[in-house]
Amino acid sequence: MSNKQQSEESKFTLFGLPKKHYEYIYENAKNFEDWIDKAIKNKCYIEAIVLIHNTIELYLRGQIIEYLLKLENKDRLDDKKYKILFEIKQKNVFEYAEIAYLFNLISKGLYDDLNNFNTNRNTAIHGFLKNKITYEEFKDYCKEGREIQLRLSPFNHSKEDIKSIMQHFEDVSK
Repeated sequence: MSNKQQSEESKFTLFGLPKKHYEYIYENAKNFEDWIDKAIKNKCYIEAIVLIHNTIELYLRGQIIEYLLKLENKDRLDDKKYKILFEIKQKNVFEYAEIAYLFNLISKGLYDDLNNFNTNRNTAIHGFLKNKITYEEFKDYCKEGREIQLRLSPFNHSKEDIKSIMQHFEDVSK
C-alpha cells in the first residue's frame, strides 16, 4: 500500500468512520429515500421520522467527513475546528449540525431548521409516549423533517424537486 493510500485510510480511521461506511451513505441514498417514501405512503409516521432523522444524521456526517478529507492540511483549521476533527466519532443531529455550520457547510437557516426539527421530533416522540399527541400529528413532524432531509440529500434536489416531492408527501398521506 502506498503512503498516500495509507494516509487516506488513516484519515478514515481517525474520524471513526471506515471508508466503506462513508461510501455506503452515498451509494444507498436512493434506498433511504425509497424507504422513507414507503413509510409515508403507508402512514407509518414513526418509522418515517426515524428514517428521516437517521438519514439527516448520515448526510450531515458524510458532508463533514467529505469536507475534512478535502482539507490540504490541518493547519487550516482553527483550534475549535481542529478539536472537533478528533471528536467526530459518535454525534447526534444537533452536534453534526453545529459542526457543519462551523465549517460553513450549511447555512444559518438550515442550521436553525435542523435544531427545530430535532427538538420537535424529540417532543413528538416523548409526547406520543405520554399520550399528549396523536399518531396522526407525527405527519407534521415527518413533513418538516422530510423537507430538511431533501435539502441535505446527496442528490442535490432543486427547489422545484423538493416542492414536487413535498406535494407527493401531501397527496399520499391524505
